[in-house]
Amino acid sequence: MLAGLAGPAAAVPVFVQSSSTATVSARSSFFVPTVTGSDAATYAAPTGSTRLHAAAYSMDPSVGAEVQTLVDIENDWVGAGSGSLSIQSSYSSRKTDISWAAVDNDDFWLYTFTVDEDSVFRLKYDVTPDPFLGGSATYGYRSTLNGAGLQYMLAGSQGEVDYDLLAGQTYTFRLEGMLPTYMQFVGVYGAGYDGFFQWSIDAAAPPPAAVPEPGAAGLALLALAALAGVRRRSVART
Repeated sequence: MLAGLAGPAAAVPVFVQSSSTATVSARSSFFVPTVTGSDAATYAAPTGSTRLHAAAYSMDPSVGAEVQTLVDIENDWVGAGSGSLSIQSSYSSRKTDISWAAVDNDDFWLYTFTVDEDSVFRLKYDVTPDPFLGGSATYGYRSTLNGAGLQYMLAGSQGEVDYDLLAGQTYTFRLEGMLPTYMQFVGVYGAGYDGFFQWSIDAAAPPPAAVPEPGAAGLALLALAALAGVRRRSVART
């Protein structure tokens, strides 16, 4: 589990729109059609909790083939400026010569918002292989902001991704999968990936105070000393 996000005070972004999509498919052999499953949500406001579940199961008894593909997405909004997201995806096959499974990696979560002050979009992540199925460290998740700033969050890693935001701008944050889009199995196989994400939109840290150069500091001290001397002489005259 990730620790809470620690940073500057939260900014106040304006919610524009948001959506999540989960789509999977499975095909157990050449002799049966592909089975698909999907679920989607469009968020009208940044409140509450939503869970998506997509599953596809294919079986061909004639060759003893079974394939199952799953994606679960849970989105918890704290408000327009923070929340959390968990994504679980897996695929498995058994007793088969050749079979296929696919996870649609696009648009696990899209969030469009505006900010009225310079801010930072912070994303903490923890991505782990499924404890029972395992999973390759070359797969996981990725994110972009307005289609740029591609960041990878691979299985077995955790960390933080930050995106700078400028006042008055509109942004779209995208969280996608980076999983095999077309997986062909031979024999028994399985893999799964669990991703947990915490995000917040924080006010940008103020710029550091200017530090005077040594020469400037020396001149300032001399000026203060001169002023003090003038004051002492004026007091003596009176």
